[in-house]
Amino acid sequence: SVPRMDIDLRLDVRQYSTIDNQSRLLVFQHPAKYEIGLKYATFAANADLIRKNAAHEFLTIVRGLTHLPPDTLTLELSEKINNLFEAHVGFNNFYNEPAHAKFLAAYIPGTGVIPDAVRAIYVKTLIMCRIGNGHGVCWAARAYYDELIERFQESEILAVTNLVLDSDVSSRLQFSECATNYNTICQQLRQRAVNQRTITALDRIINTTPQQLPNLIRTTEMRRILGVQ
Repeated sequence: SVPRMDIDLRLDVRQYSTIDNQSRLLVFQHPAKYEIGLKYATFAANADLIRKNAAHEFLTIVRGLTHLPPDTLTLELSEKINNLFEAHVGFNNFYNEPAHAKFLAAYIPGTGVIPDAVRAIYVKTLIMCRIGNGHGVCWAARAYYDELIERFQESEILAVTNLVLDSDVSSRLQFSECATNYNTICQQLRQRAVNQRTITALDRIINTTPQQLPNLIRTTEMRRILGVQ
């Protein structure tokens, strides 16, 4: 096991980057990762920036950011999602997106489970990045987007179908490549959907041509499926 004193020492002297692979594996498998997550939250609350940054570095090394306390994880995720969104809609997005996509991916567990509070913006940001902006998709970040979308659970998949209601997304669907990418994503998610409402919405999207997608929400049938008055 990893001695508690050794963990505390590293927190104090910020030597996380020097730990060997065996120690990284031990901490990753050890309950101490939860304790360090709590320490990180405490340091952040107390504005102890040196120890907060040290704890963050350590959790990054041992892939422990997913073990932050729920409230802290929600705040961290919200920040990382917003940073990625701003990079995507900002200048030179193909250059800026990869780093932010990588940072975000570090907070998402293999199960794909995320806090409810960030689900809508998380799904919207990933889908907008993955369908592109009319000039293409950031290929250097694409692997991160595909990996995170593959972890979507039923709630996230349903949120994908609801994006036809979003003005930012619907405006993107006017571009043929964006509409095709969105349709392809829905086809892939259809294989994992289990809820009948989600399946019905996905089928309606999949059976709509890219040219018709921007106007899909105006149809009575789709509004009924999504529960829109």
